[in-house]
Amino acid sequence: MTYYQNHIDGLIFGVELSPSSGFDTEFANAGSMQNRGFELETTWDIYKKRNWNIGLYANFSTNNNKVTDLSGTETIDLTGASISSRAVKDHPLGVLFGTGSLTDDNGNLILDDNGFPQITPSPVILGDPNPDWRGGLGITINWKALALNVLFEHSQGGSYSPRTQWVLRRFGTTAETANRVTLDQDLVNYAGKVITAGSVVRGNVVDFGGGPVLLDESWYRTGIGGGFGDNQAYNFSIKNATFTRLRELSLSYTLNTQGFRNKTKLGGITFTATGRNLFLWDDVQGVDPEVNQTGVSNGFGLDYFTNPSTRSFLVSIAINY
Repeated sequence: MTYYQNHIDGLIFGVELSPSSGFDTEFANAGSMQNRGFELETTWDIYKKRNWNIGLYANFSTNNNKVTDLSGTETIDLTGASISSRAVKDHPLGVLFGTGSLTDDNGNLILDDNGFPQITPSPVILGDPNPDWRGGLGITINWKALALNVLFEHSQGGSYSPRTQWVLRRFGTTAETANRVTLDQDLVNYAGKVITAGSVVRGNVVDFGGGPVLLDESWYRTGIGGGFGDNQAYNFSIKNATFTRLRELSLSYTLNTQGFRNKTKLGGITFTATGRNLFLWDDVQGVDPEVNQTGVSNGFGLDYFTNPSTRSFLVSIAINY
């Protein structure tokens, strides 16, 4: 690893860069993988005068990972279940794996005679949960005895499968399946039944590339568009895991005047109120894309009736002697 740090006009600038050839890591005595990445950290004092001190701090990182060897096998299951996170040779660690939809060499869906996707005969790679890059941006403001810290975090790209929602589609308990539509033309459903124009149905009208079709109970409940097992088109469960969150907001007050120190014989007392995970902006409705079915593990990018993430509020007192 190489590391250098420069100071430019109040900007503290650091870069950590892996060698151009990458580096190999053995894991679980079952193979090896290669990582190539880039990390950047910087702090910048924007304003410093008398009782004021305003600064920014930021970080940016990216890592390209590839499993290079699995000691004689092509794939290792890291999580289990119908959609699993796996180690697959020549792919990033943790790729999502399960049955999906048949496609041609250009990635276009191969449809049946009614215009619906067809399921793959065996599991395929559905997506890569590893983000393209991650970064954070924070600001600190100090005025006399008060200190404010605000930290935003962003993760760009990656795939996520909220399988809880996928299963609940089968029971018609998601907002997606609650939609009601009046058909303006005759449409066929997944069971091959023609629903006539003017009918009011519960479902959605979608065009998979062969013309509009009706997604109703035959798709979500008894077809390949919702439920359990290996007979599902799980490629439609994959969401973009990009998110931005307000990771932390804290406000502190330090009592350390000369009179206070003389009277109490203490160095000072700092009172701090902190809120964490306060706001989240993402494309995955109903679940935090950082929630993971198997907790802290090598497998990730999955939710299956998992405990939700928490928003916390803390009050602390630090006494310095």
